[in-house]
Amino acid sequence: NAFHDAAADAPVIPVADGAPAYTPKPAIISRAGWGAKKNTYCDAPRAGNETRGVIVHHTAGSNSYTKAQSAGIVRAVQAYHMNGRDWCDIGYNFLVDKYGQVFEGRNGGTTVPVRGAHAGIKSVNTYTMGVSMMGTFTSTEPTAATKTAMVKLIGWRLGTTFHPATGSYAIGGSTYQRIAGHRNVVSTACPG
Repeated sequence: NAFHDAAADAPVIPVADGAPAYTPKPAIISRAGWGAKKNTYCDAPRAGNETRGVIVHHTAGSNSYTKAQSAGIVRAVQAYHMNGRDWCDIGYNFLVDKYGQVFEGRNGGTTVPVRGAHAGIKSVNTYTMGVSMMGTFTSTEPTAATKTAMVKLIGWRLGTTFHPATGSYAIGGSTYQRIAGHRNVVSTACPG
């Protein structure tokens, strides 16, 4: 696929004993690849200076979809965020489907800590990556492919700012786990 970064499919590269491993950037389907609608008033997105943590979401949609339908689901999420919530773009930085495909979300680039609209708190949106698993996971587990893709994506993004996947950090007067569910930030049915 022309929209995938072939080098990003490489496995984690082991290094010398006692040294951290490097998680390479996973393959990411670009906004052009899934047919993103042009933003309205956030064509020049804001970004934080680093990604301090990750907030995990789910789209609360169907778990029964084909791989070919995934791009359409991402377009529907963007339409809902823009038309139903009056946001300027999709709120999440990334979305992951049940086949392990990773989709670029909010406009601004995959390597930039773009401020999303995913967590309901401006400071959390600014300094965290919002990633949404596509489907509903209140009583159903994500697929193995989703979990694997989430690990690769989160490992890569936290590694870009040399933060571990465990531990906690403070933002806006609150303390969060490095990887937290949306419901750990505000009351919601999103995974925790």
